[in-house]
Amino acid sequence: MAFKLTGDEKKDLAMARKASIEAWVKYCDAIQDVQNALDDYIEKRKCVLTVVNIAAERMREEFNDKSEGWQQGDKGSDADSFISEWENIEVDDPDTVDMPDGDPLDEAIDALPEEL
Repeated sequence: MAFKLTGDEKKDLAMARKASIEAWVKYCDAIQDVQNALDDYIEKRKCVLTVVNIAAERMREEFNDKSEGWQQGDKGSDADSFISEWENIEVDDPDTVDMPDGDPLDEAIDALPEEL
């Protein structure tokens, strides 16, 4: 006697796998949507940081144009600290979203023997 799936089991498995694959595709599409949104955010963020850097450079140039006495005074010291914060802004880079290589369940089912 051979051990194998019955006709009904094969049909049930095929229907369940079809539903699983459809859900997997939907999952992958959602991950791609998240990656696209992240890519857009990273691009917009670069624009913000460019504006910050340009402003910091302008402020530093204005600071450097002031007299040495002003720079070393209270207002100059406060301005230097203010500008330094703009020059040294620190933000963590967002992570990328990793797309899965394939559906592990589908791969595991494919690896099962069909009969003995």
